[in-house]
Amino acid sequence: MEVSHVSARPKAYFTLWIMLNRKLATVDRLAKWGMLHNKACVLCKSADESIEHIFIECHYARKVWERLLYWIDNHSRCPMTWSQFIQWSIQHGKGKTTSAQLFKSTLAEGVYELWNERNKRLFEDKSSLEDKVVKEIAYVTIARASNSIKSVINQRKL
Repeated sequence: MEVSHVSARPKAYFTLWIMLNRKLATVDRLAKWGMLHNKACVLCKSADESIEHIFIECHYARKVWERLLYWIDNHSRCPMTWSQFIQWSIQHGKGKTTSAQLFKSTLAEGVYELWNERNKRLFEDKSSLEDKVVKEIAYVTIARASNSIKSVINQRKL
C-alpha cells in the first residue's frame, strides 16, 4: 500500500503493516509460543481473539468500521474474511485520488485505534464505547489531512 500521500500517523502505518503481515501479538499467536492467556476477545467477549476476529469479525470492530465507512462516504461492505479484507484494502486504497487517500488514512488509524482499545482493555482495565473510538479516528484523520481531504470531510457527519 502506497503511503506517500496518506496523512495517518507513522505509528498507525506501522501497526497496519504489522497487522497486514499477521505479526501482531494476538492471544492466538501468544498461545503458539506457549504463553497462556484468557483467549476471549476483550472487545466483545463472544469469541476467541485472533487477528481476523479483532479487525474483521468482532461485533465491536464491525460497528467501528461501519461508522467510519459511512463517514468517509465509502459504500462498500465490511469484509467478512481475511482474504476479503486484503482485497478490500487494495481495491479502495489504490491510487492517489482523494477518496483513496482518505480510505488509506482511515484504515491505518482504524486499525491502530482498535489495537489500542484492545490493549487498554487488556492491560489498563479501561474501555471506550465505539462512538468514542470512531470520533478519535475521525479527529486524528481530519487533523492530519491535506487541504483537499479536509474540504471533503469537513462537510460530513459522524
